[in-house]
Amino acid sequence: MIYYYLNNDKLKAMFATASGKRVAVKEFFDMDFPSEFLNDPSATNIDLQLTEAMLDMIRKNEIKAKSAKFVLENSKIPFREMILPYAKPSILYPIISSELFTDKKLADNHTVDYVEIDRNIDDPEEVAAALNAPAEGEEDVSDGEEKKKKAKKARLMVTYIDNLVIENLRKCCREVGMKLTAVDISQNALSKLVSFMEDDLPQYFVLVDYRITTITSYLFADYKHVFSLTKPIYSMPNENYANEMAFFINDFSSIVSEAIQFFRSKYTDYKFDDVYITGDLDKFQSVENDLYGFMGLNVKMLPLPDSVTGMEQLDFNSFAPLIGTMLK
Repeated sequence: MIYYYLNNDKLKAMFATASGKRVAVKEFFDMDFPSEFLNDPSATNIDLQLTEAMLDMIRKNEIKAKSAKFVLENSKIPFREMILPYAKPSILYPIISSELFTDKKLADNHTVDYVEIDRNIDDPEEVAAALNAPAEGEEDVSDGEEKKKKAKKARLMVTYIDNLVIENLRKCCREVGMKLTAVDISQNALSKLVSFMEDDLPQYFVLVDYRITTITSYLFADYKHVFSLTKPIYSMPNENYANEMAFFINDFSSIVSEAIQFFRSKYTDYKFDDVYITGDLDKFQSVENDLYGFMGLNVKMLPLPDSVTGMEQLDFNSFAPLIGTMLK
């Protein structure tokens, strides 16, 4: 099994094994791949671009694999919360689909999936209604408490992907002699990684995933994904030009600071002071000190856990979604 990561700028691949609470990385590969593969899956010959990139990587590195799993990162792929009653997947999927799409044809053109984050949570509107509604004939506190119990629901994180993207991935894998076994998204993969790393992280924090042209800021509470925001970034750190470095520091700081302000205003129960940076951080290192001072926050690079072997901290952060997708 080979694990691939794909966004608008990069194609990465990794061979690794996960056993219990340990991950052993054997090999990993990284290549530039600016492409509209995820943005415009209906474009003519869009699959040929990825097939050629995969073949190039396979030939240069003598990769031999029969099956592949992809992790996708793109601002068009959502990862949003839904609060729904407990039910079997066969019942939940139509409900989720009807919430996401008003048009049946649009719904049929996408694959929907979800993960359960929490159980037995309170639906605020239903709890309020249950406690404020008197029982028939007279107000009965016990009746209200019973209704409150029935208001317990599950918190789900829901996503959907254009079926054309999945079909294109299947086709590309077939062309290079592999079988596509699964598709994950970066938000879910990083959420699993955070859960895996809870001994190394504080209870509440913000994770910032920098991927050259995008920044995704995540709020985590009790090591669970609460909310995330993705914004484009147009400047890049360049050690040879002071002006470009200054532009990048300003852009990066503004995007992250806006996300943090939003998290603090919307989720007042979660008190956090720590910000961890992950992603493609090789050029990012040159601005670390200036950036952290400019932001005025306790900012640090996501640490490399002792339970992950076979790579250094920079590579671990670059391949973080691929590490995360291996974890159950």
